[in-house]
Amino acid sequence: MINEARKVAMLNPLARNTGKGYYEYGEPCCFFGHVLERLGLPVAKWEIALFNTYTLAELPWLHWGIAEPNEYQRLWIAKVQAAADNGDSWIIAIAMADATLI
Repeated sequence: MINEARKVAMLNPLARNTGKGYYEYGEPCCFFGHVLERLGLPVAKWEIALFNTYTLAELPWLHWGIAEPNEYQRLWIAKVQAAADNGDSWIIAIAMADATLI
């Protein structure tokens, strides 16, 4: 997840979230919506209103055949998600999480 997040940020360094949830109208509108899309996870097929109420740490990773994030990954993801949700560009969100002692 972290490696894909870095790739998305590098490909779109100045991008910012465009919506309040992961997806709107079946399209990713936030940083981690784009990350999940790159990972090929079937989130766009979920009921969007239900999906958008979960944090990344709460998603059904095991159901998707992916190991759940460990504690470091959860904290890093939460830092990035909070920064992106607060309007920071994606590359800044990554840099701020990397600079934080977790």
